[in-house]
Amino acid sequence: MNDYFTEINSSKYLLLTKIFEPFENCLELEITIPFLGNKEIMNINGVDLGLLDKIEYNENSPKYKVTFDNYITYSVINESYDIGGENNKFSFKGNLFRVFEESYFIEYLSYVTYATPINNIILKHYQFVALNHIINIASIYEPLIEKIN
Repeated sequence: MNDYFTEINSSKYLLLTKIFEPFENCLELEITIPFLGNKEIMNINGVDLGLLDKIEYNENSPKYKVTFDNYITYSVINESYDIGGENNKFSFKGNLFRVFEESYFIEYLSYVTYATPINNIILKHYQFVALNHIINIASIYEPLIEKIN
């Protein structure tokens, strides 16, 4: 992967601003780096969280297009329901954009696909830890990362 991997991982927050398949079995993500805006009173589901910095982005915010030309599978989880990294026994590279060579996600795939080391298919688990979303992608190939803003 290129230097954008490091650049993305040096961010404090990530936002998933687009996800789509431009053609069959190709996944494209737009990842945006937000900034802290003005303070405002936050109320989520009737719970008063007090005065907090609003996380925002605009047309000048850094954006990256991450393309998986041929993925095996992907999932998007509402980050409020993610069990978190503390329950993961596997090592990974990265912070908010993670790369696993072993993970529970890969273990799961060994039960539901034939894309496993037993069949000489070596895949990696890519994970984006974004505000509001956890995106998991399994692929044999590294993604192409381009800075678009």
